[in-house]
Amino acid sequence: MKVFLYNQFIIKNYNRILLIILAAIFFMAGNTAQAIDRQALVERHKIIITKVDALSPLSLGNGRFTFTADVTGLQTFPDAYQNGIPLTTMAEWGWHSFPNPQGYKQADTFVDVQTGGRKVPYNINQKCEAASWLRANPHQTSLAKIAFFLKKADGSVANANDITNIHQELDLWTGLLTSSFEFEGEKVLVKTVCHPKLDNIAFEVQSDLITENRLAVEIAFPYPSGKWGKDPADWTVPQKHSTKLKQLSDTQVQILHNMDSLVYNCKVQFSAGTQIEEKQKHHYILKPSTDEKRWDCSITFAEKTKDKSIIDFNSTAQKSIEHWKHFWTTGGAIDLSQSSDPRWKELERRIVLSQYLTAIQSVQKYPPQETGLTCTSWFGKFHLEMHWCTVCILRYGTGWNCWRPALNGIRKSFLLLVKSPKPGLQRRSLAKNGWPGRSGLPFNHWPAFNLAAAASYLLCRVIISRRSLITSP
Repeated sequence: MKVFLYNQFIIKNYNRILLIILAAIFFMAGNTAQAIDRQALVERHKIIITKVDALSPLSLGNGRFTFTADVTGLQTFPDAYQNGIPLTTMAEWGWHSFPNPQGYKQADTFVDVQTGGRKVPYNINQKCEAASWLRANPHQTSLAKIAFFLKKADGSVANANDITNIHQELDLWTGLLTSSFEFEGEKVLVKTVCHPKLDNIAFEVQSDLITENRLAVEIAFPYPSGKWGKDPADWTVPQKHSTKLKQLSDTQVQILHNMDSLVYNCKVQFSAGTQIEEKQKHHYILKPSTDEKRWDCSITFAEKTKDKSIIDFNSTAQKSIEHWKHFWTTGGAIDLSQSSDPRWKELERRIVLSQYLTAIQSVQKYPPQETGLTCTSWFGKFHLEMHWCTVCILRYGTGWNCWRPALNGIRKSFLLLVKSPKPGLQRRSLAKNGWPGRSGLPFNHWPAFNLAAAASYLLCRVIISRRSLITSP
């Protein structure tokens, strides 16, 4: 009987006992460990790319905006990545909805189901046109493609096979992506960086190709595909959206992109002497002056553009360095280099890269989708039942309060649905039937429910309310 009661006690208090054991381990480790050389820890996991790999483009970001680049440091060869991870430019506010002239609503998806001796309406008709529209709207989209326009000596346009001697490094300590390659014997050096506070990507390029008038930069704007899948861009329907170019100064232009429910500005700052022309509808070419072999550009996206300050490459790079130094020197860190197990380096690499990816993808006012801001899954919509994992990493693995925006988004969704359920939810009992795993403030029509979402919110609250057990030197 005593053994039975003891076992019952262990089962009921398993999580609490495990927490106490882990706390003791971390306490003893904290009293005996030497200070971690954080820069050495991060820099030994610098990412190096030496060939085109459709599954390994590299991303820069600030948690609310992410830019994914190929081996050139921009998005020059999207076709080479179409069967892997697409090259996108995505922001937390980049939500679009197709027009709804038929007036589809969630009530159109309900079916009466015999439950407990009575008929209960559930929105389970997933095969009707209304369900298809509601499932796909709103959806995330890619804001623009920013690519090099490289011309061969014979005047034809380069493809990925024309690039040789590729060497690309992502310095996690500074957030700087350095890409070097050769094109028809000419060397090209590119430095790309993301602004820590703005939806901005900046880059600098050095090459004799500039003086030869064989290197330019293209900025192109797609329409949303609205499809379940990786690439959120559709380049086949230029008639469905519009772009308007406005010259602000000799070194600045602004491009207004209008597509149905989503309208935003793209502000471009570039070196003096640059010429800009519209190559075709929604495609703009920036031609650097041939007087210099160095050229830089800074591109900022925003729903509303009121900031008239000049944001150039050098200032963005400096802010990135300061930002990432603060990120890596605050919050949790784990150094496994003294381990005798040969697998230590791979485990440590995964920890560091997980921290980096979470920081560039997941500091949004709403929880991130499963694929963050790199590509789309579930049309870009989040899964609340999985968000507690992200909060754990942000809470204990960083020194930021970067878990707060997403948690506040969950809280607003939670309170909105509890206090004033949407019309579709009024037909079912939240207490008995579940919780909307993919519903929330911007996702009013997503017809999917998951009880684990409610538990996720409560678990997030528990996680952030506790003082961290880990004290890292």
